[in-house]
Amino acid sequence: QHAAWLGLVLAVATPWLVATSLRVDLANAGYRSVGVRWRGGVRDSLNVFWPFVAFAVLTLIFPLEFDGMSWGREQWNGLIPTLVLALLYPWFIAAYRLMLLGRSCYGNANLSTRASIRNVYAIYLRATVLALVLAVPASICTALLVILVKSRSIDPTAILHWSTQALFILGLLPWAAVILVLYAYTQSRVANVTISASRFTVPPVPPAVAGSEVRLRSALRMRALVKLYLLNLLAVLATAGLAIPWAAVRSARVRADATTLVTLGSL
Repeated sequence: QHAAWLGLVLAVATPWLVATSLRVDLANAGYRSVGVRWRGGVRDSLNVFWPFVAFAVLTLIFPLEFDGMSWGREQWNGLIPTLVLALLYPWFIAAYRLMLLGRSCYGNANLSTRASIRNVYAIYLRATVLALVLAVPASICTALLVILVKSRSIDPTAILHWSTQALFILGLLPWAAVILVLYAYTQSRVANVTISASRFTVPPVPPAVAGSEVRLRSALRMRALVKLYLLNLLAVLATAGLAIPWAAVRSARVRADATTLVTLGSL
């Protein structure tokens, strides 16, 4: 219960923390002497992060209590907060991106987006189908490793001098690959849908009476993100975390290279 109450306090404070962080971070950003700012506030952030407040409240109402011996109605009720959070997760991802794209400015040009939460839910629905498809080969690989261990149950370490722990880790590798592919798929598709539906509205410059629009287009590929995440993970593990800044710069470069501006007029 103490952890649940702490989670509720953090969930309530998160909208203010995120709004303040975005306002400060973007105020210190810019490109070619033109500043970037965020026009949103705590109310915009609260409209995005309320699912986490709901999750914390539901955790207090339906705590998950499992003694390892029985499974009954209380245990099933304890899964309600997790189920609700899983159903609202695509909504949160969409709402957060729409908040960033819809409340940001570059100089005097306002950024807006026509993307919808429905588009993001469609992506996660396709990702669920993809997960079911990829679960088949992953299960087969894991089952083969389990059979391999049981066939040498007398001396598990005799299998190519592997320990039982090493075989267990190898059994998780197929599922780690599935998670990597699914994460890259959702990240690339959500970025393409939301960014490609966004545009800058540039106000008119006298003597012109009408402004212009600069559209954004994203062509981020899942294969590129899989390679990016895999190399970043290996580099971070190999350097005990020292490569995290390098990985962050690589990630930003890949996303920037996949984003283009489309305009009929002058920038």
